[in-house]
Amino acid sequence: MKKIHKTLLSLLTSCPLFFACSTLVNDVNPDRLPKSDNKLVVHGYLSPQDTLLQVGVYVSSLVTGRNVGSFGSFFGVVSLEGATVTLSNQNKSIGLILNPKTGTYNARPSQMPILVGQTYNLKVTLNGQTVESSCTVPAAVNIKEVREDSIAGRNFSSDPKFVPPYDRTYKVFWQDPAGAANYYRVAGYAFQLVRNQTAPNTFQNFPEIQQISFNRDTRNGDLISDERNDGALQASGVGRLSSYFLAANRNPILATRRVELSLIACEKTYYDYHRAVQNYDGDNPFSEPTLVPSNIKGGLGCFAAYNRSTFLAKNR
Repeated sequence: MKKIHKTLLSLLTSCPLFFACSTLVNDVNPDRLPKSDNKLVVHGYLSPQDTLLQVGVYVSSLVTGRNVGSFGSFFGVVSLEGATVTLSNQNKSIGLILNPKTGTYNARPSQMPILVGQTYNLKVTLNGQTVESSCTVPAAVNIKEVREDSIAGRNFSSDPKFVPPYDRTYKVFWQDPAGAANYYRVAGYAFQLVRNQTAPNTFQNFPEIQQISFNRDTRNGDLISDERNDGALQASGVGRLSSYFLAANRNPILATRRVELSLIACEKTYYDYHRAVQNYDGDNPFSEPTLVPSNIKGGLGCFAAYNRSTFLAKNR
């Protein structure tokens, strides 16, 4: 799942000055690399709030070559056909079926309720390969307080007289349970209905979902642990709800706007995997190698559990 980094030429012997070099990197000869078969890649996350149980089954790319798409993201990628995907808990097992609409192997939560403290086992078999994993559902942690504020919006208009609406900011607080290592992720979305002009004297309402980004103002972004702060009041970074979508088009009229903030209490495997994905730096040859953790025995990927609490902000 990770590219092999290119090797830097010696700047002292081969390249006294940067501008005198035609290149700073050399490609690794693929013949010198160890050979390995493609492995199954499995992604699945369980939560008591699930309305659909989903597991994605893919295959890893070769260690060399061009990276395709966004690393760690399988948005729009359809699972491989023909896999046997089994989810089990306390002597009960169910099979997940490939759904072409979602591109994942699915089951209804009523077939396998996801409960706090329970351990769930996953087994995937495809083309003679079998991989396994397990996860345990953590308890939810409630949001204690949300501090809301406003900040001057970004002006993308060429009209000097145009004043954009204010951006909204949110900061989430919660009490960390003492005595154990805990891991969290903070997220937010604005659900709104806007009215756009589609033709002369013709307007139509469109639903929109706008994400609130919490991954800019803290060291680990939207992923937070209670390391060195066990049992204390925890705080997220500042999440910003941009007014750009309103400022860029003066026609939309907000009919409704509902903001939902979420605090996800997650397993360490979830935290470690997504933190590694966020630290990945594409094909930058000067970046440090990114070691992506996996808890899929015999394969790659992540199978983890989380529990979500939500807070509904005032309509704007």
